[in-house]
This record gives sequence, C-alpha cells and structure tokens, in this order.
Amino acid sequence: EDEGFIKEEEKPLPSYEFQRNVWLLFEYPESSQSARVVAIISVFVILLSIVIFCLETLPEFKHYKVFNTTTNGTKIEEDEVPDITDPFFLIETICIIWFTFELSVRFLACPNKLHFFRDVMNFIDIIAIIPYFITLATVVAEEEDTLNLPKAPVTPQDKSSNQAMSLAILRVIRLVRVFRIFKLSRHSKGLQILGRTLKASMRELGLLIFFLFIGAYFSVFLVHFSERISAFYLEGSGLDATRFSGFTGVVLFSSAVYFAEAGSENSFFKSIPDAFWWAVVTMTTVGYGDMTPVGVWGKIVGSLCAIAGVLTIALPVPVIVSNFNYFYHRETDQEEMQSQNFNHVTSCPYLPGTLGQHMKKISLSESSSDLVELEEGLIISRDQLTQKHNCNPRHNNNINVISFETDV
Repeated sequence: EDEGFIKEEEKPLPSYEFQRNVWLLFEYPESSQSARVVAIISVFVILLSIVIFCLETLPEFKHYKVFNTTTNGTKIEEDEVPDITDPFFLIETICIIWFTFELSVRFLACPNKLHFFRDVMNFIDIIAIIPYFITLATVVAEEEDTLNLPKAPVTPQDKSSNQAMSLAILRVIRLVRVFRIFKLSRHSKGLQILGRTLKASMRELGLLIFFLFIGAYFSVFLVHFSERISAFYLEGSGLDATRFSGFTGVVLFSSAVYFAEAGSENSFFKSIPDAFWWAVVTMTTVGYGDMTPVGVWGKIVGSLCAIAGVLTIALPVPVIVSNFNYFYHRETDQEEMQSQNFNHVTSCPYLPGTLGQHMKKISLSESSSDLVELEEGLIISRDQLTQKHNCNPRHNNNINVISFETDV
C-alpha cells in the first residue's frame, strides 16, 4: 500500500460448508443472487421501520387518553404506550422479527464470535431491537394493571410521579429507534466510505470544533461589550436603548437547547451565553437572522466573526476531502477486484508443487513483470489441472486470499 498498491483485507470464512454458505448469504450481498435478494429484503424492512417511526408521530395517528383530575375535571394527554392492536405496532413487530432473525442467524454463522461483538454495525443492530422489547414489556405490564386491582392503595401523587417517570423512559427508548437508519450503512458503500472518512478525519474535526469554540468564545465577549458601548452612545443621544422588551424562549431541535433574549429594543445580546448562539451561527455562515448586531462596533465584530468562521472551516476541509477520495477510490478498486476474484476465482484442492514453492520464495523486491508472468503461469497451470483431473472448484476459507498487484 505504501507503493501505491491497495492490499485487500483478508476476511475469514467459516470452516463448515453450510455455515459458510449462510454467512455469505447474510453478510456478502455480492456473493450470489440469493444473497442479493436477502439484502434487498433487509433494506426494505429497514426503510419500512424508519417510515413507520416517522408516521406514528403525526397528529392524525397519535392516541390520546382522558383521565379525571383531583379537581373534578378531565385531562387529555398523549398515550405514549402503544396498543397491541395498533397497525403501527403490528408492522413494527414484523420488522423486529426480521431484525432479530437476521441478527441471530448472522451470530450463529459468524466465524469468530468475539469479532462479531466488536463490530460497530452489529452493536447498532442490537441497539435497534432493544427498544421494542422494552416497549412490549411496558405494554404487557399496563395490560396486567388494567385487569388486576392494586393490592395496596396508591396516592394520586405517587401515581402521577410514576407515570411521569415511565413516560420519560419511553420517550428516550423511542428516540433510540432512530439509530436504525445506520443499519443502511451495511448495504451502502457510500455510507461506509463516509464513516471511514470521518473516522480518519477525527483529528481535523476536533481541531475544527476547538477553533469554533475559541472563535465563539472571543466573539461573544467582543459583541457583548461592543453592544453595551453602542447602547451607551445611544443613551447619550436621547434614544431609549435600555428598555426591556421581554423574554423570548425558543426550543431548538430536540437536544434541549434553549436561549432567552431580554434587553433593549435595539440590542439582542443581553448576556454572553445568548451571544454564543449568534457566534456559532455566524461562524458556520448559516445566519438565521434571529439575532443581529445593531451598533457599528457590533457589525464590525460580526464581519470579523464571519470571516474567521470561513477561514476556520476551510482549514480542515481539504484534509477531509482527501481522506474521502482515498477511501472512495480504495472501495471502488476493491469492488473491481472482488468482481473479478470473489465469484470467479476458485481453486483446486492443491496448487502445483513447483509453482507453489516458487510463490513462497518470491520476494516483494522482484519486478512487476515477474509477477505478471507468475500470474499467467498460475492461470495456465490451473486450467490444465482442471481439464486433466476434472477438478471441481471449491470455495476458499478466506475471501480474496491471493491477489497479484502490479504497477502496470
């Protein structure tokens, strides 16, 4: 690989033929037409699960429950616990059955159980099915509570606190289901390349976050105090720049990021934490326009912040793009080699004696023409052996064990 060659990673296969066939069927879609069909079914089930996850949050499909309050009134809340007869829950059950079956078969057929659990994709598969079983246990427990009367009296306060805790846990569990979208990376070369690119660019991404933090840290100080200076001069000119217009709270995304704006009618920056949001949005050149400098000094600082953000983001981008191009070309080259070797390169039980010994003695220092001649000799000898002994090709225990790489 240092000389420009791509050394394909050796992937072990199970020793037993049936176990090897099952492993190829579920792990390598390019191995056969049946494996491709299994991969298509898996992708369809993943997409169906994601669509169901999104559709069940629409107001038209939500379920509500009505219960009495202590003040002789009624209260309507969303029912977080699904019903067993709910169509969405039934479709979810079918998807989970497939996910569990696929994961179990792959675990039983894998050549190395320890490496199976070390794989990140298998960990994502496990995380994707756990929320369903927790939700199912909650549904069963609620059904039992409705059928059986409680043995001990429960106060309304305890009941409400228990319900709040259960709902919070269910919401977190339902949020974990979004990780199923990463299951598509098993069947998408583009997502795999993107993941390898991000992994190889962790240092550059860390520097980007660090530079953004440093830039935002200094920018919020500058814009905060420049807005205070502008307000001071506005006060001297007879304009009212210190009157409070109220507090505004905005919930951004689902990560519980809140900011409140309070201050004069002209200035949006009432505290340094409020200015952090403006600094990050400005440095990333998004510019929502919800917070803008109004003073001259604030606009100057805003201009410098935008320029610094462009430069900060531009620094690690070439490295990340270079890593992406490297992994992309590496993946395409491996696909070409697999298309030539995986399905078509088969071997007889043994290589010719003299040719096998010569392969063991050959060194990396020999020229590429020798390797080409050796490859041609191997093909001719194998064809002759096949015709002479009527040798049936068989699978190796490794994928692409032998590959010849030249600089031609």
